[in-house]
Amino acid sequence: MTRSQYRATPLVALAFVLAACATQAAPAATVLPAVLPTSAPSAVPSVVPEPTATPESTALPKLARNISIAGVDVGGLDLAAARAELMAAIELEPLTLITGPISTTIAPQEIGLAPALDELLADARTAKAGDELALKLTFDQAQLRAVLIDISAEIAGEAGGLDVIRDTELVSASFVLRAPETLDVDQAAAQVAKHLNSTRYAEPLAVLLTLGEAGDTRPIAQDMQRELAALAGQLKGVLGVYIYDLKSGKKLASLNENTAFSTASTIKTAIMLNAYAHVEKFSAKQTKAMRAMIIESDNLKANDVLAASVGGIATEQAFEGAQLMSDMLAELGLPTTYQYTPFEANDFIKLYKTKYTLGPKQAGQPPYTASSRVQRTTPAEMAQLYVMIEQCSRGEGALVEAFPDTLDDQRCQEMLDLLRQNEDVKRMVSGLPASADVAHKSGWAQPDLQGDAGIVRTNGGDFIISVYFYQDGERYSDRFVQRLLGNVTRLAYSFYNPELIAAE
Repeated sequence: MTRSQYRATPLVALAFVLAACATQAAPAATVLPAVLPTSAPSAVPSVVPEPTATPESTALPKLARNISIAGVDVGGLDLAAARAELMAAIELEPLTLITGPISTTIAPQEIGLAPALDELLADARTAKAGDELALKLTFDQAQLRAVLIDISAEIAGEAGGLDVIRDTELVSASFVLRAPETLDVDQAAAQVAKHLNSTRYAEPLAVLLTLGEAGDTRPIAQDMQRELAALAGQLKGVLGVYIYDLKSGKKLASLNENTAFSTASTIKTAIMLNAYAHVEKFSAKQTKAMRAMIIESDNLKANDVLAASVGGIATEQAFEGAQLMSDMLAELGLPTTYQYTPFEANDFIKLYKTKYTLGPKQAGQPPYTASSRVQRTTPAEMAQLYVMIEQCSRGEGALVEAFPDTLDDQRCQEMLDLLRQNEDVKRMVSGLPASADVAHKSGWAQPDLQGDAGIVRTNGGDFIISVYFYQDGERYSDRFVQRLLGNVTRLAYSFYNPELIAAE
């Protein structure tokens, strides 16, 4: 190396002078080399290396303070410690399923039931101080289905068939079909899964059951007859019933069908028919009176309709119309169905000493009731009146033959449509579901007589029913008798539409 290649700087010379001054006993003079040795300069690194990790930088993030999961305090813990704390503290309760009469306790391990730790800790990471997180669970779907299949097999049974539910206090009966309850595994699995996702999973869960097949058993006419007799046997009074099956065109069952009862307002169906049979076209006023008579059971408007049947408007013509109607009914084969005087006519009769027809002191067949001599019917004859109107609405039967100029299918259908608008829902209608189509007219002469009659159309079959109840005095309340008429109608309805219920 040449000199020109290395030159000592003034700073180097100064260092030597300072060193010499600091020495008390100067050593022998050091001979400086002519050329100072040097090493090659170190290369400058292009990237600054990362600092060595410390224990603090590798620690897991910690949860906010005062956080709890399912009641377990995990505040301030890191995730690993929180997981360990939860695993040690959470003890799962067994699951209890109630399926009908069977209660089943399922241990957590049977369905792989466990806390959903990953989800819970993920929620905890974003939670704020003081948050309380509810328990979340996870389970094995396949294991749950296997348990439910075992339960389904345990509760399966055979159909119970036809039965009757009776109530002696209300004096009612209904036909039912008993069927086995079955467990729909898919439906039950969804219900259990929802339950396990709630905070109340440890409470017993009533699993929904479905009804299986009840078989083809249906009640027969003898069953209906037996139940009618059983109802009557519980009563202190005379129950009269007639039920006619529209599909077969035959009587289904009856009770005291030829006993004579006072008609009360049930006769207004016959008053309507009499007017339709003898008046080709009604005026607006007559139509209004007809509607008030059937829908509101207005007695004075019924008298107007009686008078209209003979072309009049006065009370005298109402007497004539009543006689005309009674004669018509006798000619149609209903000799015990009549009304010989208008409604509320006693004062008129006394004032004008009006002559009128009287029926026999005792009509119909036993058991006898204290029926009115001017206003009577029997359950069988009132039902037949509805049979005739129903046949006429199809353009056939005795009414079309007897009154070809005034009665046809359209006019008879008008009568049925009007009967459908009857506002009384306390008697016959009280025993029927809203889906039933009812065209009827009820009546009562309190406290001893109530009745109702009409056509009932249902999904399971259509029938005509007339039902009357007579009591000497007032043994039963008005409300009880109203419901009794509804209960008898309900029995008939259930014959065609037996309710499907669980077998015991």
